[in-house]
Amino acid sequence: MKRAGLRAWIAAQFDDYVEETAVGHRWWLIVLLFAVGLGIATALVGLIFPASYHAGDVAISVLIGALIGLSLVLVARERDRSRAAAIDHTGSIAALRRKTWGEFEILVGEAIRRKGYLVKERGGFRRDRGMDLIAERGREKFIVQCKHWLKWKVHEDVVKILYADITTQGFTEGWLITCGRFTDYAIEWAKGKPIRLVDGQGLVELIGPESDPTSPPPASHAVGEAALAPTCPNCGSRLDHLTNHYDQSRFWGCTRATCGWTFDDPPIDQADVRCSRGHSMVMATTDRSAPYWKCQNCSRKRLSA
Repeated sequence: MKRAGLRAWIAAQFDDYVEETAVGHRWWLIVLLFAVGLGIATALVGLIFPASYHAGDVAISVLIGALIGLSLVLVARERDRSRAAAIDHTGSIAALRRKTWGEFEILVGEAIRRKGYLVKERGGFRRDRGMDLIAERGREKFIVQCKHWLKWKVHEDVVKILYADITTQGFTEGWLITCGRFTDYAIEWAKGKPIRLVDGQGLVELIGPESDPTSPPPASHAVGEAALAPTCPNCGSRLDHLTNHYDQSRFWGCTRATCGWTFDDPPIDQADVRCSRGHSMVMATTDRSAPYWKCQNCSRKRLSA
């Protein structure tokens, strides 16, 4: 058992290293960096220990570094090929159901990766039914549970376990993805929590060929408070409903770390719109031509709808 656990840990570390260094980067740059880096390291060792240095050591180190970089590139390309094959021909729920457990988990990871996230696969590249995904982008870090259930609905117990993982392991959000459906109680229990439930139809839209890699996953099939979350007028990312720690008021905050815009709820009375401080507001547009209400006296903003 200890050896199996050690092998799984080594596989996970290797997977993460390949994902972070080789996947999505130019192959020649990876080869060049490893070759130059190992050559410089050998030259420094020769300066520190001149007695152990031999002519040609740097050239040999450059060649070894290039081979290491090329090996990582080949591993990354094989993974890309496997992932692309898993995500092909998935335009319907029926196609999703024909996937095996492993193919389904590869597909989910690739769909999230195409949204601009760095996805780490738990349990190594040889997947099993208990594998989780961890996705990161900026300050976002969320866990993904894949349930390729064909005969049963996903119950609230699974949602509760996911919520426990979110709160105890420091994730900002958790996604539970299935090619089936969720029970009504599971949907109700997820409301107001940092949980996104994606059913079969939602997954079909998530992996759709026309999706924008910089946009958040479709909210129409997400369940809970995120299902009703608007998008940021400034950058188009999803807004989270947050609580002000000082006065316990609620506001909408952009989930993209590089944006950081915040908004109050849309006004009920469009005739005389005012901010929470009572100042008059006017309609304005962002650089992407999205409308919002802007205060004339302070920095407060409201959503337009």
